[in-house]
Amino acid sequence: MSSSRNRSQDSPLWDMPNVIATPHVMGSPTNYAERVFSIFGDYIGRFLKNEPMRNAVDMGRGY
Repeated sequence: MSSSRNRSQDSPLWDMPNVIATPHVMGSPTNYAERVFSIFGDYIGRFLKNEPMRNAVDMGRGY
């Protein structure tokens, strides 16, 4: 990912056959706040019960 201000028109990226330049765009779902609070509530509950977190980063696996 790169911003347009960091990528000049003469950048070699424009001519590389294995690179596809696309804009970074995001939509906002209508239930975003509901989803955030639901996930946050689950995490708080797990933390207070000393339970494992969902989607935890596994540094041993590299992600």
